[in-house]
Order: sequence, then structure tokens, then C-alpha cells
Amino acid sequence: MKMKKIIAASAALLVGIVNNAPVRTNVESYPGTPLRLGSGGEEVRTIQRELNRIRENYPAIPKIPQTDGIFSLSTQNAVRKFQQIFGLTVDGVVGRTTWYKIKNLYNGVKGLSELQTEGLTAEEISRIFSTSLREGSSGPQVRLIQYYLKFIDFFNNRTDQIKVDGIFGPATRRAVVNFQKNNNLTADGIVGRNTWNKLIQSYDNILKNLPNEYKPFRYFIYPGFILLNGSRGEYVRQLQIFLNTVADNVSSIPKISVDGIFGKATENAVKAYQRYSGLEQTGFVNSNLWERLRQDYVLYTNN
Repeated sequence: MKMKKIIAASAALLVGIVNNAPVRTNVESYPGTPLRLGSGGEEVRTIQRELNRIRENYPAIPKIPQTDGIFSLSTQNAVRKFQQIFGLTVDGVVGRTTWYKIKNLYNGVKGLSELQTEGLTAEEISRIFSTSLREGSSGPQVRLIQYYLKFIDFFNNRTDQIKVDGIFGPATRRAVVNFQKNNNLTADGIVGRNTWNKLIQSYDNILKNLPNEYKPFRYFIYPGFILLNGSRGEYVRQLQIFLNTVADNVSSIPKISVDGIFGKATENAVKAYQRYSGLEQTGFVNSNLWERLRQDYVLYTNN
């Protein structure tokens, strides 16, 4: 009987630690914009990894197969289950409340494991997405920043000469500095969290308030987030139209239904287009792929 009381007391203590563990002073602060289906970056990858770790103590949370920094349908499902378990609004979106609840729980279960000297793993230490980008950086993240800057400059009648080439050179730095000055940010030419959030906000605001002459082409413009299996809506419908037009001219790309639902058939068509274009077959559509598809669509439509 005494042993049962000890076990019960120990279990209650552990539950209390997990549910009430304070957020550590070095916890990553909320990124400022909600993470949702189609979001991408290091913050998404962190949430994926932490949810998978929490899952070891709460196995009802489905495992996220790939902690790749792309907010996929599997990530959304894991977030939804997490929210359901802990009494949060079940919307599959990592807003401020869900972000800090995940951090709280992760620190709790991680703290318990550290009692058994779990420590940090190589997976936790390594990053595949930069948290800040500056002159000398390169890659898809830089390309997306350049795309945003070029788009914003066009609608604000500015004349920064910038190429969307994925290389953060002097011209890109000047464009970043000008953007920061125009938005009351620290003009250091570095794209950190504040500048990134402002870029997204500015891009979204322009999309929502397009001048009348551009409104018929709204869905030709990259939506500002990744399209992938599980996405729905008019942007997916436009993507399917792009793909079908290319498929009419390229036999290796399958025709698909234009229904606004990004399912397995659309994913396979995207992969076929990527294979045809010599790109990595990820099955999702970022700004670079969207632009290539749009250009091919215009090319084949005009022929």
C-alpha cells in the first residue's frame, strides 16, 4: 500500500512538472506571424522537432515524418492533436498561444529527460534555415527575399535594381536597407525576424489591396506561402491550370482535375514538372517554382 502511494505521488509530481514547467529564459520568442499550412523556415522545423519530442510522452500526437521546415499536412495534424489535448483552439495554426504552450511542454519533457542526461542532440544543434540573412548569404531563402523586395518596389514605384538570383550581394543589401528605412526598421541590411515579418506583411497587404487594373491577375501572383499537399483554394486552382496547360504540351506531365484541392494527383503533377525541369522533386510549390510555371503557362498560351 505504501509503495502504491509513493508511485502515485511520483506520478503526480511528474505530471505537475510537465504541465507547469516554466518557460526558460532562453526560449525562442514567438516569431510574430502565425505558422500554418504552407509556412516554411527554421521556426517551422523547430516546432516539428519539438512536437515529435513531446509525442514521446503524449503518443496520441501523430508523428511528423519529416522535420524539414515545411509546414505540411502531417504538421498541421500534429498541431491539431496537440491543441485538442491541451484545451487550445483546434485550428492547426501555431499562433502565439500554441507556440508558447509547445515551448512549455517541450521544456518540461526535455527537462525530465535531462535528468537521465539526454542533453542536446546533433539534430537540435544543426540548422537548415538561417535565422538571419545578410550580404554573402545565398540560396532559396535569399531568392524569396529578392522576390518580395522586387514585388514591393514595383507597387511602390521604387527603382532598386535587384535580380532574383539567390545571391545576397551589394544590390540586395541596398534594397534591404531602403526597405528598412521606409518601414522604420534598423537599417543594417540584415534580414532578421523583424525585417522578414515586415516583408511578409507588406507583400500580403499589396496582394489584398491590388489596384483595380491588377485585380484580374491576382491569382497569377505567388500567394506568399508554399503550396503543398493539403492546400486548398483559388491559388491551388490556378496552379492546376498552369500544370494542365504545360501538360498539354509536355507528355510526361499528367493532366489533373481543376478543383482547388492539392491532393496526391496535384503533388504527382508538380513532381513530374520538377523532374521535367531538372529540379528537386519535392512535390511542393515555392516562389521559384510558381514563377517558372507561370512563365511556361504564358509561353504555351501564346503559342
